[in-house]
Amino acid sequence: MEVEQKKLCAEVLDEFFKMETSEPFRERVNWEEWGLYDYLQVVKTPMDMGTVRIKLNKDEYKKSEDFAKDMRLIWDNCKLYNQDGSDLWAVAHDLNKLFDERMKELKLDDGSTSKATSSSYVYALVLFHRLFSFPFPDIYKISSKDLGIVVEMLEERCPKALDKSNADELELNIDMIDAKTFKEVDAFIKDCVPGGALPRTLKKGKRKKDKDGDKSSAKRQKE
Repeated sequence: MEVEQKKLCAEVLDEFFKMETSEPFRERVNWEEWGLYDYLQVVKTPMDMGTVRIKLNKDEYKKSEDFAKDMRLIWDNCKLYNQDGSDLWAVAHDLNKLFDERMKELKLDDGSTSKATSSSYVYALVLFHRLFSFPFPDIYKISSKDLGIVVEMLEERCPKALDKSNADELELNIDMIDAKTFKEVDAFIKDCVPGGALPRTLKKGKRKKDKDGDKSSAKRQKE
């Protein structure tokens, strides 16, 4: 990056650091301390202004557009993880708009509106993780595929437990989950946790194989 461009990028970054509303974005999201255990499952490339400053000082940006890309990633990550309409989402949206205008004004970037990587599928996945985290605390540790199986299990066995009347939200009525289903769902989730027991499907397959093997062995002995 040219010296003059780097200087202007540093000025823009300093301006945003001084903004009161930028406080949540100055350092990395401390998801461990805040209990946001699904954060890294949703946000694949975390970014914050402190990291941008370090990269800028180390000349890791070859052009101003690269600097702008990381800055926009900060707002995109926030809007991806937080629900549209929430305070943080609104703050990120406003800062993104201000940043685009400032970069365009200084002719460092075309000011194109960033495109968040969110989608209805990702939002639904986050919603499911948070929704089931109360009755099933290990839910955030399983894959999206296994999470889908959990939802299917509840839909099949306790359809009244899932309220889909609102197209944008899914409500879980714990009282409508019978004890047997609750126990099976909880056991399935624990089996799917990385490093835990083998998934139930594998267990069944193994038992079936052993059973067939025992039959073959018994048949040979009889012959």
